Amino acid sequence: MTFVQKYYEELFLFSLENAYDDGLISHDDEFLTYVKSKQDISNFYVMNLSVLADSIEDVYYDMNDIYYSNKVDYALGSDLDEIGRIVGCTRPAATKASVELTFTTEVYDTVKTIPEGIIVSTLGGTKYITVQSVDLPVGTAEINIQAEAVEAGIDSRVLAGTLVKIDTNAVEEIIGVTLKTVTNPAGSSGGVDEYTDEEYRELILDWRKENIRGSKEAYEYFFANYDGINSYKLIPNWNVTGSLKVVVDPGTPYQLNDVYEKLQATVTQFPEDISMFAPEPLPIDIYAVCNVDIDLINPYSSVEKEAIKSRIIDAIKLYINGDVENYSGLGIGEDFIPYQLGVFIHEQVPELKNINFLQYTNSGVVPAEPVTITDEQKGVANDITIEME
Repeated sequence: MTFVQKYYEELFLFSLENAYDDGLISHDDEFLTYVKSKQDISNFYVMNLSVLADSIEDVYYDMNDIYYSNKVDYALGSDLDEIGRIVGCTRPAATKASVELTFTTEVYDTVKTIPEGIIVSTLGGTKYITVQSVDLPVGTAEINIQAEAVEAGIDSRVLAGTLVKIDTNAVEEIIGVTLKTVTNPAGSSGGVDEYTDEEYRELILDWRKENIRGSKEAYEYFFANYDGINSYKLIPNWNVTGSLKVVVDPGTPYQLNDVYEKLQATVTQFPEDISMFAPEPLPIDIYAVCNVDIDLINPYSSVEKEAIKSRIIDAIKLYINGDVENYSGLGIGEDFIPYQLGVFIHEQVPELKNINFLQYTNSGVVPAEPVTITDEQKGVANDITIEME
């Protein structure tokens, strides 16, 4: 039996007509017409019916919530979580951001092992912990070590050069190595909040496929729960039939090795021919002519135009490279399209009235064309030239 939501007006008029038929209210032929037309009727019983109908409407809203609570297409929040628990597809939790740290050390004449678990932090108190132990070669005073945020979610991301404090317990008496300084040359990667209802709903709808080891959905579910990456690409049959190329951004040595081992252990049916790569950076040059004075009675001064120009350049870098905190930039294999960049710049720099993207060719300067980026590449901002008309 299909549940049908009922509302106040329908409930009230239904009760009113029953009361009229049973002789509980006036038999005046015009009485119902007066009530339906919302004319003032001083009748205590009718007012009680109105209050009752309003209360029953609230009950229908509750019944409506219950009716949809076990239907994956409509369930929300904890109801959707319960459906996922029943079918064995739990909601992907918030993931942790990851970053490669660079430590400087004393120079030793024997190999020293730096253990995992060293905590570093920003001046603002955001903490990261190293997730691998590494050997410090003889005569070396610098080493790179992978670390993950202590807390999960988007707030765990950090900008480049901000992880500069070493935990006070990371001293030679305890770990066997003197760590002098630490920094993160690049911003952190990954670190996303818990899946929204809509994102989670899509996973549940594909849960049968996710449970089939080796399926595309099984890989997608794995990466939805993996910490510290921005994006990934799966390229099947890239080398020989049955081979799989996995491109992971940013693809540090630790990430490539860790993802490979976990895919073989939890996703593939048998040990398979998987090759791991970081994306190949593809430099993108930008040459654009901008106008900010169209329709203005008083044009911008040269100083103001220089400030706007600087903001346009920042917007271009943000669109292509992204930043740690708000915008992911171009993903692996995402083509660069000048028109979309123009729309993005206008959102960031509302003073911009017109922009023409150009490129140099053998025949001269012509309108810029989209840049095709393969599934093994990721666009990065290179030379940016902006002319202000």
